[in-house]
Amino acid sequence: MSALPPFASPEERLARLPTLLVEGRLEEAARLCSGVLETSPGHPTAEYFAGLIAYERGADAEALDAYRRVHLHSRDPRLRALAHHGLGLVHQRRDEILEAEEAFRKATSEAPDEPSHLRALAEVFLEQGRREDAVEVLRRTIRMDSSQPVHWGLLAQALADLGRYDEALEALETCESRLGPRTSRYAETVGLRARIALIQGDLEGARETYRRALERDPTYPGYTALAELTPISGTDDPFLADLEERQRTLNERVPVSVRADLAYALGHACEEARDPARAFAAYAEGARLRRSPRASEIVTRHLERLALLRERFGRTFFETVAARVSSASSSSGFVPLFLVGLPRGGSTLLEQMLAAHPQVAAGGELAYGFRLARALLASWYAQGTFPPEDVEEAARALGTLAARYTEATRALRAERPVFVDKSLANFEHVGILAAAFPRAVFLHTFKEDALDQCWGIFRRSFHGHEYSYDLTDLGRTWRAYRALMDHWRGILPAGRLLDVPYERLVADPEGTIRTILTALDLPFDPACLHPEAVRRPVPTMSAAQVRRPLSAERVGSSAPFRPWLEPLRRALEGEGERSAVPAS
Repeated sequence: MSALPPFASPEERLARLPTLLVEGRLEEAARLCSGVLETSPGHPTAEYFAGLIAYERGADAEALDAYRRVHLHSRDPRLRALAHHGLGLVHQRRDEILEAEEAFRKATSEAPDEPSHLRALAEVFLEQGRREDAVEVLRRTIRMDSSQPVHWGLLAQALADLGRYDEALEALETCESRLGPRTSRYAETVGLRARIALIQGDLEGARETYRRALERDPTYPGYTALAELTPISGTDDPFLADLEERQRTLNERVPVSVRADLAYALGHACEEARDPARAFAAYAEGARLRRSPRASEIVTRHLERLALLRERFGRTFFETVAARVSSASSSSGFVPLFLVGLPRGGSTLLEQMLAAHPQVAAGGELAYGFRLARALLASWYAQGTFPPEDVEEAARALGTLAARYTEATRALRAERPVFVDKSLANFEHVGILAAAFPRAVFLHTFKEDALDQCWGIFRRSFHGHEYSYDLTDLGRTWRAYRALMDHWRGILPAGRLLDVPYERLVADPEGTIRTILTALDLPFDPACLHPEAVRRPVPTMSAAQVRRPLSAERVGSSAPFRPWLEPLRRALEGEGERSAVPAS
């Protein structure tokens, strides 16, 4: 490329930026932006690119400042819209979903004919579980530009989540026609068809469709889903042999996510074939591939956060603040029912049983309450007082949290008096949510056999659960989580936090459900004892399991693997810890 003339305008100098960004030359791009801003302070295009570069480098605060400066210096609606879009992406990455929504709305207002801003707004709605809003916005997006397969794919996803499967499949057909069968993303649409079949309870259809997806693209991460839907006859089963052959042929250039998915699938198949040694080796390989290089740091920070919550949020906070909260849920007449705990403790089964009750609406795994609580805690921590010393200010903040949650879940609740939120990670926020929602009830789902549940976690790939890929980290996290749950139980009024052990749920389902419904002031309904008959979307790892009648088949599932679980047992018992977390 020839050198720029000595008196090149800022626009001529900035013309190189798109090429530098596409080539990943961020440092060079940053120097170019800085040079333009030194000679032309506040140049809006340079500020926009400075924000974009900062975002790509992970410097969120710097990106926010740059994007905001665009609005100070530019009257160009399209550039202002791009800056709002950039702000939305930063807020989205920081889990500041309400702020992201506002930014994408402003981008749409500045450039109403640009579909990318609408699509981003729809994706935020999907994150919030606001599927009806997402469908409406995606329909508008498609009216602007019907040629983009991603628009149709997102619409299919939203419609499937709403249970409008025929419409979802129509959207998928259009998406596939836009993609063409030879494109790399075609297998993803076939995979969504399989997921819809699984959600609907069509296990045979789901199995065959996952098979087709993998035939189209062997690097599609659908092996685990297929393995869990495929009966295994023994160690010489053809499907097991096929998985082993695929593992040998997939080389290092295949994405780690695919190789890990295949390893977990092989582990499941070997477990079904009653070969625990090979099964454990395959699960361990999947965990090794999934484990982040920063895993130790991430797990340590997680344990520190759990300990800090126990230390700072005690009975005094709850009693002084909760009494002052004006909760939106109280005036709107619904009872939030939060299912909390670690995975593989029976939460999907329990939610399915409760969803059979005509006065209960099940929202699934909503991230909204968790994100609101996490954002509030982060803001308090940043202020230097954690929790705030100003009780009235804390109460107002919790009231706002409740109002936002209430509004975001309005369509999902369908005016039923009880609303189930199965975001298990809310076990961290029981105290905050209990104060924000004076009528909320918390169901703590878990296995009484800690080794059993932890093994269930280890043998599955849980995105975002870094502790789950190492047996020692898993045991340490279990102890910290149970200590925090004991803490919440000690400060909440009686009846607001109920323990629901999986073993008790499957041994005495009627007695367990009656106890829960009594706490919710609801009459018993026999339909709750037949979760397999409930026709609702179940988009979780337990989708196939809850389609079967109640069974205790997963009780004691760790027994064949005990010889390899010694590190987990030692961690659960606190061996080698200088200051062990009290056992529950």
